[in-house]
Amino acid sequence: WYTLDLDYARIASMLKEVGFGGYVSLEFEGKAPAEEGVRKSVEWLRSHLS
Repeated sequence: WYTLDLDYARIASMLKEVGFGGYVSLEFEGKAPAEEGVRKSVEWLRSHLS
């Protein structure tokens, strides 16, 4: 069983550190409406990977 308790900020930092320039995808399965959850997730990804 897997809880998805990952340190996403650290993972993003590691990707930047090694110069990763590939694609990143996200999957949203949260309690918020999909439109809100996806928007917030994209904002988070952009802020941590740019």
